[in-house]
Amino acid sequence: MLDIIRKWWSIIQSKITHILKQNDWEKPFESIEDERFIFLTQFLNWLTYWKPVPKNGGFLTEETHSAMLRQTSVMIEFIKYALVELRIPYVLPGKIQTDMLEKRFGRYRSLSGNNYNISVVQVRVKKIRVSWMKGACGSKQA
Repeated sequence: MLDIIRKWWSIIQSKITHILKQNDWEKPFESIEDERFIFLTQFLNWLTYWKPVPKNGGFLTEETHSAMLRQTSVMIEFIKYALVELRIPYVLPGKIQTDMLEKRFGRYRSLSGNNYNISVVQVRVKKIRVSWMKGACGSKQA
């Protein structure tokens, strides 16, 4: 089962670094006949049927299962649309992830005392303070 999840992760996180990593599962999609595209559709079916099956101790949380199911189905549709309808030469799924956005909001939450529900006002005030402190500490005085 871990091999299946590892393949899925490689496909979903695929970026141009597949050359350095020598991992064919991270290559760009160029066709919907690609074995990785077929794997994604089979993985989606596997996730759908796996949920109600007794897990014998190994399981995904409801949230994780739901997220994987949604992300896989959306990625399949996105890749198909980009390659077939838009005729884009290749698709790198890892480039359309929200990881960078989540990282930025993580920093904002951290600046607000690790408060999960932060407001726009808090973000603006904290950014201004950080910017001011960088400028004040980093400036040379004559």
